[in-house]
Amino acid sequence: MNQTASQANFNENFAAYFETDLVGEADLLYRLAFAYTLNEDISFECVTKVYQGMVSALPELVKLESGAVRMRLCGAALRAVQPLKPEPTKDKSPLVGFIKTFTPEERATLVLVELAGLLPSEVASLLNKEESDVRKTLATARKQLIAFGK
Repeated sequence: MNQTASQANFNENFAAYFETDLVGEADLLYRLAFAYTLNEDISFECVTKVYQGMVSALPELVKLESGAVRMRLCGAALRAVQPLKPEPTKDKSPLVGFIKTFTPEERATLVLVELAGLLPSEVASLLNKEESDVRKTLATARKQLIAFGK
């Protein structure tokens, strides 16, 4: 199958977008998956799955603003990890022990707001929760984080 010069350029533009814009979100997606699963291997697999799924969506993604793309990636990551029940990490550090006291959705809420920079209303739509529930989770978690840090 022969590609015309414009088709080749079109595909090169998608490849460049994927590499420069989408791959930059990999760390965030890994942290989100880890917050949900507390398992490094499954978190890595989740990120791989998300990016494999985004290839077919490239024509649509390149037209979106970066915030909408981030929401789409985070949503895909959550859909990938929510049905899983992995074995948590064997890490015995005090921080991991503390993080385990939160539910997966509470941990995901913290990552989405504090690391991804999403608004509570956006997180509520991703988690299918009321915004007031997201705000309550944030307030409680932040209070516990402050106490843990003392």
